[in-house]
Amino acid sequence: MRMFLTIFISVSIFSSTKAQSKSEHTEAKEYGFYGKVKTVVQYDFIADSTVKKDSAYYLVNRNGYELKRTYFFNPKGEVDSIVSLYPYKDDFTKKIIPVYNYLIYEFNNVGRKSGFKSYSNERNLDVQGEITWIDKTHYIQKNYEVTKDGKKSKIKEISFSLTDKFRELSYEVKTFGKVNGALLTHYIVTNSFDQAGYLEKKRVEYKAEAKGPDENIYKYQKYDKMKNPCETLEMTGDNKRLKTYILTEYSYY
Repeated sequence: MRMFLTIFISVSIFSSTKAQSKSEHTEAKEYGFYGKVKTVVQYDFIADSTVKKDSAYYLVNRNGYELKRTYFFNPKGEVDSIVSLYPYKDDFTKKIIPVYNYLIYEFNNVGRKSGFKSYSNERNLDVQGEITWIDKTHYIQKNYEVTKDGKKSKIKEISFSLTDKFRELSYEVKTFGKVNGALLTHYIVTNSFDQAGYLEKKRVEYKAEAKGPDENIYKYQKYDKMKNPCETLEMTGDNKRLKTYILTEYSYY
């Protein structure tokens, strides 16, 4: 694992030198980060991992996260790679088994992201992505499942729409059966932001399922020196129940 991470980081550094974006768009802007972020480490905790006191939420067990995701940004503000860690608990041994996913982005000749490759814990190529830019604020991402013999099947298509400040305004998701290509799910996610520019609400409308929309509301308890959120509360749409406590750590160039 250590050897693979060394190779992984080397690939990330190599891709950094190629990501010389001439456009105004950057992934850092799309995520809404301030400053020249170098790494962003995000931990997701379920509500049971917190206690509430005086309308604020506090972690009970900092090591009890459900997901740890690390974003590696190059100096241009583009994401070179993402490492996701899922601490899976074995039902028989009760031991925590780390399950990793490695996602490495690719860039075109003008420095825009053009695709990615996603590797599993076993270092196998599982998913390959193609990204096509329509204009400065619209792009389409197509995900293909890759078999061991190299065959590809389209399993997902996502159409992104950005604001004039390159924030992620909405995205439309379609998933497909890998055998017959039939449409499985179809939904649209729309984001709204507060006056300070932070994500305030996420609304999901289902197009292929007979159910009403879902909404999540986002609140912020703490920020770092660059005004990036360190403690984020993902609440239910009625603002009565905590769904996810998100702890975020940043490093800068």
